[in-house]
Amino acid sequence: CVTLDVQAACRDTTVTQELLKEGFHRDLLVKVELGEDAGECAVAAQIRLPPGIYVDPYELATLQQHNLTKAVLLPDVIDVEAPEYLARDVLLLLFLEPEARCSRCFCAAVPVHARYHRPARGTQEALVALHSPEVLL
Repeated sequence: CVTLDVQAACRDTTVTQELLKEGFHRDLLVKVELGEDAGECAVAAQIRLPPGIYVDPYELATLQQHNLTKAVLLPDVIDVEAPEYLARDVLLLLFLEPEARCSRCFCAAVPVHARYHRPARGTQEALVALHSPEVLL
């Protein structure tokens, strides 16, 4: 990664994230298009997951055993049964794979799960704000 002009690669970089599927069990898709070719560099997205959603560490381990994703959770022990109001933020480092049709494009998806929120009168929805990820080269 030494020969890459990091400033040029980061200039005009586009980052998108999308939640796929409906309900409590969804997939988080992250796409990055760099300003120029990444060369031999690895590209990762650092995502802070709010207490309302989480990645199941057991499910992640299974996906990693089958080489379907590369990711690190911090902390790596997560109470998957905890409701939103008792949970904490989780940091997800998701390594992106290069796309075949575009030398500057990388993407990865990881399953995420919604947590139960406090009961509320008159509403059936809860808002979970997902902030933009940081891109690491």
